[in-house]
Amino acid sequence: MGEGAIWFVDNLPTVNYFVLAIIALTLVMMKWKASTLAFLLSLIVGLGSAYMIIAGFSEWQEMPVGSSAAWSLLSGVLLMFGGTLIMSIIMPMKYLR
Repeated sequence: MGEGAIWFVDNLPTVNYFVLAIIALTLVMMKWKASTLAFLLSLIVGLGSAYMIIAGFSEWQEMPVGSSAAWSLLSGVLLMFGGTLIMSIIMPMKYLR
């Protein structure tokens, strides 16, 4: 039992404090409708989404032309990160009225 507990403690997943901070800021923004936090979070999410879209296009260019894997990669990147980019534009409009 002691050996298993030591293994469990040694192999705990690491905590991503950046993600925890973003979650905390989002909860504060939703509670008190802080426009400054809305702008800050939308800027962070928008820049991250734009970066991931550019990275997706970079990976897409390295794949063989016309392959189904390339098109599924591109469509997945545009759906996921294009949507978050659009939401990062809409979010400050909602809170900065």
